[in-house]
Amino acid sequence: MAHDVFISFSTADKLTADAVCHGLEAAGIRCWISSRDIPPGMDFGEAITLGIEGCRIMVLIFSAQANASKYVIKEVTLAVGEELTIIPFRIENVPASGALKYHLSNPNWLDALDEPLAAHIQELRASITRLLPAAPTPPPFSPPAPVEPVVAIPVQLNLEWVTIPGGDFLYGEDNARKYLPIYQVMKYPVTVAQYRQFCTATGCEMPDAPSWGWQDTHPVVNVTWEDAAAFAAYAGGALPTEEEWEKAARGTDGRVYPWGNDWDAANAHCSQMYYGEAKQTAPVGSYPVGVSPYKCLDLAGNVCEWCDSRYYSDKKDTRVLRGGSWANIYPGNFSTTNRYPGDSTFRFRNNGFRCVLRTPGP
Repeated sequence: MAHDVFISFSTADKLTADAVCHGLEAAGIRCWISSRDIPPGMDFGEAITLGIEGCRIMVLIFSAQANASKYVIKEVTLAVGEELTIIPFRIENVPASGALKYHLSNPNWLDALDEPLAAHIQELRASITRLLPAAPTPPPFSPPAPVEPVVAIPVQLNLEWVTIPGGDFLYGEDNARKYLPIYQVMKYPVTVAQYRQFCTATGCEMPDAPSWGWQDTHPVVNVTWEDAAAFAAYAGGALPTEEEWEKAARGTDGRVYPWGNDWDAANAHCSQMYYGEAKQTAPVGSYPVGVSPYKCLDLAGNVCEWCDSRYYSDKKDTRVLRGGSWANIYPGNFSTTNRYPGDSTFRFRNNGFRCVLRTPGP
């Protein structure tokens, strides 16, 4: 399981929910909380369902607002079906009613009706720690016998590169002026065929195929950030920083989309009527009208792309994703400045990547 605790709350109680999450995670308890842990591009209901299925315990921030929230009721109902232990953390002295009264007839309530909140979070932390299985004791350390290193001999991956000249460009929504030295970036996202070659050469395993199956000319998906970084290193490069990705996408004139400032769904592989309507990825390079100023393709649509940069400076496990995917529908998802947080260990059918080669600038 990726997380220990799912935190259910009404939007009105988000500050309390965030404080509970922070207090539990400070003790090493892994929490799932909306909207922080919803992967970019994933349907909200699907993300909530997967989050609950991946946890052992639900902490319900209980208040009058939670009591009346149809979303909280859905989450608790699903948690009951998944046989999670539910701990109601009551912050208002109101009785449960309706569906919640039915589902919460037996759990032990933890009241947090008076100050300080930190003392109640500490009590909650102790309760959860007792419920979670103890970590196994590691075996005594014994140094491994020395072995000859095995070096994978690179195979021809047939990667196509474009050169991004050194110089200033406009970065981010506020169009801050930044400088980057010359570098090269892949013209297309890494394909299934290229990633399979890498796996064959290195002994790595292909990720699970998406529902539409593996198609050689489509971008590879279901890769973690670590998977993508390993491929990039094998290819002699790296994952792009946010700045490198954005300059490749928008050039130097601060455009909103790779092709210009006006949204046109015909320029990107995306869904148009509802989330996921497009059903699957497309062969890379299928939308030449969506080309960037430097002749890169698929920087809007098809797959969201892993970047080397951290989304939060103090959390190395949360990396940036850029671009929009085949499943997204809103123009803002595809802007050259849009950025998403992504758990570096997470596999998702919307996420792929491309690589950069850094060379000395002028």
